[in-house]
Amino acid sequence: MKTRRAILHWLVLAIFAALAIRLWQIQIIHGREYRRASEENRIRLIRREAARGAIYDRRGRILATSRLCLDIVVTPEELCRRPGAALELARVLGRSPGELAARLGREDGPFRPITVAADVPFDVAACAAEASLYLPGMRLESRPLRFYPRGPLAAPALGYVRDISAAELELRRGFGYTTYDRTGKEGVERICEASLHGQAGGEQIEVDASGNLVRVLGQVPAVGGEAVALNLDAAVQEVAERGLAGRAGAAVAMDVRNGEILALASSPTFDPNSLSGKITPAQWRYLSGPARPQQNRAASALYEPGSVMKLITAAAAIEAGNVNAASRFTCPGYYQIGRWRFRCWQRGGHGTQDFISGVAHSCNVMFIRLGRGVGRPALERWARAFGLGATTGIDLPDESRGLIPTPRWKRKRLGLPWYAGDTCQVSVGQGGLLVTSLQAAVVAAAIANGGYRVTPRLVRAIGASRVAAPAPVAVGIRPSTAALLRQGMAAVVQRGTARAIFDPSFPIAGKTGTAENPHGKAHGWFVGFAPVDNPRVAVAVVIEQGGSGAAVAPIGAAILRAAIGAASGHRSSLARLP
Repeated sequence: MKTRRAILHWLVLAIFAALAIRLWQIQIIHGREYRRASEENRIRLIRREAARGAIYDRRGRILATSRLCLDIVVTPEELCRRPGAALELARVLGRSPGELAARLGREDGPFRPITVAADVPFDVAACAAEASLYLPGMRLESRPLRFYPRGPLAAPALGYVRDISAAELELRRGFGYTTYDRTGKEGVERICEASLHGQAGGEQIEVDASGNLVRVLGQVPAVGGEAVALNLDAAVQEVAERGLAGRAGAAVAMDVRNGEILALASSPTFDPNSLSGKITPAQWRYLSGPARPQQNRAASALYEPGSVMKLITAAAAIEAGNVNAASRFTCPGYYQIGRWRFRCWQRGGHGTQDFISGVAHSCNVMFIRLGRGVGRPALERWARAFGLGATTGIDLPDESRGLIPTPRWKRKRLGLPWYAGDTCQVSVGQGGLLVTSLQAAVVAAAIANGGYRVTPRLVRAIGASRVAAPAPVAVGIRPSTAALLRQGMAAVVQRGTARAIFDPSFPIAGKTGTAENPHGKAHGWFVGFAPVDNPRVAVAVVIEQGGSGAAVAPIGAAILRAAIGAASGHRSSLARLP
């Protein structure tokens, strides 16, 4: 009897001890976990994304803004309480049950809301709103979505917005970013990310067992990003993009006095709205294809400048005292160095002509003579002074430096020494010399403004603060040298290679260029400025495999007309654009 009583006694003690241990585990060891689960089943944290700051052109026209979109959000734990709810939701969304299950299982934790459909059309949103009455844990949420009302206009310069990557999140985690944020990719959206982004807010709400709202416990309002104003003029940008339409190339229009970018066009282009949400297979094939529409060709694509380089060759010769307006040259159609014969583009030659006529007709023989006269080191020195071989400093990412070939570069690249023929090639913009259209515009602006290299600027103001433009840098040429170059460029349009665009009522100075291309037809160039007597705007246009620069000149003329007309308050016309 005593033995059975003792056994019962110890059994009771063991049961109480087990209960005590279990209670200790629940309350002490797993207390926080169970408490959090209980609260998550009752309290929800709803993140409210901030509207991104708008982007405007110089006249206040909207280039990028935000629009409201509707997302379908689901809390898996609440949805699964009702049998068949997942199948019904898949039917509403028009998806397979397997696809929906994979989406719901992608996040951590059954109580974390998951966006199962983003930016849904109105008809789908209406069906979802009706279904939410009997599908627990499903609701519609609105949020701001980046929107570009002008579609592809200036897209490579503006950039686009997409979900933040793991690498970007690691860099910006200390600035309040989370895995749910979107961030600017490329262009102005990337450069001005810190100002445009804004600060997300949120609400803490209490829900019942079915996920229905009971009350709002607290909220922190979202703070929208700051607006950014650009120097771009949308009307001038449209003219530039129409001129490039259907062809690969780039165009730049810039204020010669301070570097303000009025147009920065790149073709082919893309619609940044297509990158705000899910990309279709067709869109992905285009964006990732050989056309490279996302590349900002104006700032990053490199081309041999052809005859555009002749402006720098001429400046070097004038500064060296080797040539003036009265100097005369004879062109038999070629220039001979030993066994090498360099042809002028005019096979029969230009005969005897003065310096201004040589510039007007872009005579290769004259410029080779000038280049050999000053020598390779002087050509390199003046090319660098005008900004070649270095980034211009524009407020955009991934700008290319270009290339000025040197003896060291040639030996490293080809294992060959520098020959006199290489100097001849560089004198006329060939032989490995590479520039961007942005650099070419800076060269044209420096000649137009009397010898100052300006820094191209795209951003005009952030919020209420005006962005100061860097001070122009003296190239080192005399005012008389710049004046003689302007005289030659005016002759190019009046009676030279760009005479097709001559209009006495709208005087333009320019320089055409035809750059040899080992992969096909020559690239066509035109750089210039207007008005001739009081230059205000410079342009640079390059068309890949566009043939002669004369064929490109009308595009540059149309851009100059638009820019000067916009500044004068008149509407621009495309009547002169072929």
